[in-house]
Amino acid sequence: MSCAASEREVNFKMKKTLTLLAAAAVLLAAAGCAGAAKPLEGKKYVLAINATFSPYEFVQADDSGGKKIVGFDIDVLNTIAENLGFTYDLEDMNFSGLIGQLQSGRADFVISGMSPTEERRKSVDFSVPYFHCKTALVSPTAAPLKGLADMKGKDIAAVFGTNYANVIEIAGARPQLLDNSVMVMQELRSGRTDGIVMDATQAYVNFKDDAAFTSVILPAEELESKGWKQSGTFAIAFQKGSELVPLFNQQIEQMEKDGTMKKLIVKWMGESFLQ
Repeated sequence: MSCAASEREVNFKMKKTLTLLAAAAVLLAAAGCAGAAKPLEGKKYVLAINATFSPYEFVQADDSGGKKIVGFDIDVLNTIAENLGFTYDLEDMNFSGLIGQLQSGRADFVISGMSPTEERRKSVDFSVPYFHCKTALVSPTAAPLKGLADMKGKDIAAVFGTNYANVIEIAGARPQLLDNSVMVMQELRSGRTDGIVMDATQAYVNFKDDAAFTSVILPAEELESKGWKQSGTFAIAFQKGSELVPLFNQQIEQMEKDGTMKKLIVKWMGESFLQ
């Protein structure tokens, strides 16, 4: 090999090395920027929630005998918080008080299986939907209710202030409105009501292994034909004009794209509830 050829080879290797080093520097710089690009780093907010709505949010005992709130909604929020860099305090209360907590400024957002109805939009802002839901009617297997027509004149329970309470009115049933879904399910199990209206996922999780009760999905088309305005989705609620809305929207859309939302749905509800 000639000296000229050897020199060219050395120069080529040097250029290649410099190119690789430059590329590595770019990647490191990008990684550094990504690590610092958390727009809400160091911020702390207040979440208002009604932790009686399994599998979305409910109280669970830990190994040390303490209690913590867990569920699908909590995992969704924790993913958003990690990506945006903020932390939050949690206030557990009755569902009917959640909107007021935002209006009064005592909470920054609500994630609690809440549908973005037209009425609620008058008081608060909502994120894009993070879950598409259905409505179920649960009743005793020995005296099953198969739909809206069967509900007429019957005692039906639901959580006060929810869309499920509106279904009872539409069906012409006698409403039994309670503060949370745990109380609603207790009402059914104790035989003090003919049926209950609730989220279909919640009905599945809580009654799938109980042969004493049966559930049916109430067709959205039938409900809407009777004037029921249901969004069919759950979304995160914010104070009016909140600057958090677009940031949360970006995170929800990213979770949909990268498969994170599907993984959380499977974790808490099973593959049959994938959207």
